[in-house]
Amino acid sequence: MKRKQVAAAIIVCATTALSASCKSSLWNVPQFMNRNQALEPSPPSASPSPSPSASPSPSIAPSASPSPSIAPSPVTLAITGNVAGDQTDTWLFNGGEGRPLGARQKATADIVDQIEPDAVLLTGNGQYYDGTYENYLAAYESTWGRFKGITHPTVGVHDYDNDGYFRYFGAAAGDPDKAYYSFDLGAWHIVALNSICSKVGVGVGSEQERWLRQDLEANKGKPILAYWFNTRFSSGPYGSDSSLKPFWQALFDYHAQLVINGSDHLYERFAPQDPEGKADPQGIRQFTSGLGGSTFYQLERNCPNSEKSYNQSFGVLKLTLSSDSYEWEFLPEPGNDFTDKGRQVIR
Repeated sequence: MKRKQVAAAIIVCATTALSASCKSSLWNVPQFMNRNQALEPSPPSASPSPSPSASPSPSIAPSASPSPSIAPSPVTLAITGNVAGDQTDTWLFNGGEGRPLGARQKATADIVDQIEPDAVLLTGNGQYYDGTYENYLAAYESTWGRFKGITHPTVGVHDYDNDGYFRYFGAAAGDPDKAYYSFDLGAWHIVALNSICSKVGVGVGSEQERWLRQDLEANKGKPILAYWFNTRFSSGPYGSDSSLKPFWQALFDYHAQLVINGSDHLYERFAPQDPEGKADPQGIRQFTSGLGGSTFYQLERNCPNSEKSYNQSFGVLKLTLSSDSYEWEFLPEPGNDFTDKGRQVIR
């Protein structure tokens, strides 16, 4: 089959933004190409010598017409974070089936099967609580592992607790000293960033920020989606983190369409906005997709520009990326009637 793949401090939202200091230390709270290739001209075939008894007929051949520009086919993504429960919590893990409050990685993997994605974007913390390699094998691998070949992970705070994340995902996780990278998918350019600022810089002039701007410059004209773990804006317990404004500013400067995060264990969709959190129809739309199965977080408030939020069941964000638009749909576990879907033309 084709794979188209809480102790939380109340933190004020964007209008009472947090200081720009790194917040990663607050988050270690256990919860729970298309390439166009120039065609080389074929070498001319040898012309036969004209026959002395007859004049050669003129060559009658249609002139070459330029090939029409064909837009890449739409691609479908399945996106979430905070996926697999900890097998050592035997009650919650419940033999891999989980319970309504958590360890529902098997159920969310079944949703991905339903989506049949071209790629899976993991928004951090694929395995709880500390992401050991053994836990990855016991819980994540036995469910979401079947999508490993199409998964593009981004690093979460628990992924630095030991070497499980980098050992499990290998080259797909990028350089372990950086853990940020980019790639093309259909007509879109996708950027995976590292928001764990105790490990890499996220500020203006940092190596990562400079790399981001260079990468965006090299891919001007393509629709841009960027994803990472910590949230710039959130109605959840971790709130809005102003230290991530440099990422947003670079992406805004290069007209990115989408940002997707995963640190808060909830789903949220924002209206397009600028890096300061002001509504802007030409701005970036952010989704938080962190209901991959481990545990829920509370919605503490309604952050400005938040259009939809949910935390009552686990689920997966489906995105369909076309050359001129994107469509979204949140798919909850069966038996839940929450829905959020829509379409946006690329500005």
